[in-house]
Amino acid sequence: MISQIRPALTMLIAMTALTGILYPVAMTRFAAAMAPGLSARTSPRPFDIPALGIVLAATAGTTLLCLAADRFIPVRSLSLIYMTMVVAIAARFGLWPSVWAGSLGFLCYNFFFTTPRFTFQIWNQGQFLTLILFLIASIITGNLTARLRSRMMAQKAIADRTRKLYDFSRKAASAASFDDAVWAAVSHVATVLECESILLTPHAVGELQIVGPSRPRTGWNRAR
Repeated sequence: MISQIRPALTMLIAMTALTGILYPVAMTRFAAAMAPGLSARTSPRPFDIPALGIVLAATAGTTLLCLAADRFIPVRSLSLIYMTMVVAIAARFGLWPSVWAGSLGFLCYNFFFTTPRFTFQIWNQGQFLTLILFLIASIITGNLTARLRSRMMAQKAIADRTRKLYDFSRKAASAASFDDAVWAAVSHVATVLECESILLTPHAVGELQIVGPSRPRTGWNRAR
């Protein structure tokens, strides 16, 4: 019995080591080096079609890579390649895509690389334990990496908000006139909310005058 579960335990230890190595990579490479609009994104829904399409393509590519490496790498070690794919998906897209990636990787690994091949049957008890541990480790790793990604997104949003507030306070402190102060306030609101903003002041009875558009526009003289 011990000899049958030893490969599964060995794979679990290897997965744990791989997770410890890839977490800093996921933090510094995948989350921090994403596109500038990352902080504004949210994790995809469980059935987000574009994310599922990317997960399917990544799983297919990983399976082809494992089929090519099958001659040179032991079968049990191929699961680590799927684990790397799951961590990458979790760091890039969040929790639910990583769950789908882990589940699809589990099915592909079972279908293509366990005995008997090209079926979902499992004859060997050691392979069954390996598959179960692979599925559990994939979901846990994807969940932790997704949480790490969310934390990095929150930290980036806080840093961006702090930078904008500092920029606003610097402009307001250096404003030499009322127009400069108005421009600083309006441009700050437009930058933070990512929209066009204006400042209205009373001009006459029942009328408001635009004194500070965030972007000069022809024909914006009065607003009622």
